[in-house]
Amino acid sequence: TKVGSFSPAARSALEHYRWPGNIRELRNIVERSIVMCSGDQIMPHDLPDDIISSSPELQQDEGFKSAVRGFERDLIRRTLDHCDNDKKLAAKMLGIGLSSLYRKLDEYGLS
Repeated sequence: TKVGSFSPAARSALEHYRWPGNIRELRNIVERSIVMCSGDQIMPHDLPDDIISSSPELQQDEGFKSAVRGFERDLIRRTLDHCDNDKKLAAKMLGIGLSSLYRKLDEYGLS
């Protein structure tokens, strides 16, 4: 999928960010957001957490995002326990690719 734009909420978050770095920081964030984006528009959840936390309207969503991450982490941990740590089987049961499971294990410090 080709990314064509930022959603209004993502654009607002970028506008509220203080930008302590230089243009390279902006470039890196845009590149990272394009990689993280699963659709044709960059959404707030595609942006780094420090940018989201700088936007007053998106700070309300942080509680929900944190709860979802906690649920996902616990689900992965319980699935691995159920599968006797067989990552290939756990990935299949979770409906994700093995590389995605490894990325999430690193992200959540479960490796």
